[in-house]
Amino acid sequence: MVATIHVVVRLWASALSAKYATSHGGKGPLMERLVEKGYEPPDWVGQMAPMFSPHAGVETVRRWLESELPIDAKAQRAELVGDIAKRVAWANAMVAWLASRAGPGEAEIDPGLAWNDFWRKHGDDTELIALDQARSETWERLMETDSAKARVSMQRAESAYLGRLVTLMENHKPAIQLADLPRLAKRGVALSRAKSQGALFARYRTLDMELRVFEETLADIAIAWDKHVEDEVDRIRGK
Repeated sequence: MVATIHVVVRLWASALSAKYATSHGGKGPLMERLVEKGYEPPDWVGQMAPMFSPHAGVETVRRWLESELPIDAKAQRAELVGDIAKRVAWANAMVAWLASRAGPGEAEIDPGLAWNDFWRKHGDDTELIALDQARSETWERLMETDSAKARVSMQRAESAYLGRLVTLMENHKPAIQLADLPRLAKRGVALSRAKSQGALFARYRTLDMELRVFEETLADIAIAWDKHVEDEVDRIRGK
């Protein structure tokens, strides 16, 4: 949590212009609290009336955090290393179960990873989103009128959407495979050797995103398999 606050404040400061200040807010409770923490207006403000610089204010908070609530770098590294280790262990346990006689088999995992990775990278494709919206609109019109014209429009919209989907899939190269799990485990251990907080968080974020693909995929496969087994049991029982 402490590290998250530090990161948010740094990102906030980088998003604000250091060349902007206003007399609005130059006096009041907020400025009083900032002054207590060491706030000073930018040099370029000069002798003007009390001026509030959002950038200088955030920088004041950043300095105060570093002094009063510093990040324990050693503890932070240990926490992130431990987080990756626990998640990799969970993924390995899920893989073992899915590959066992109780599960659907290991062959189901890589296709699932590829599908999940595809949507992670292309789910925000603007053309695909627009075609999906058009498809939804034509479907709604078809439900309202059920006319020949509406059916043709629906078929065209569906064809255009699927065409774009196929194009994206043909050009997509899956970045994550089941064989990568041991590599992710090693990269998790290597977080302890990150030379700076920036490098630590950047490398952790990359690992986090890749592990999310594993977590979501393995959970989806397990849920789908449980549903399949349940349906088969019901079928055998004649339900």
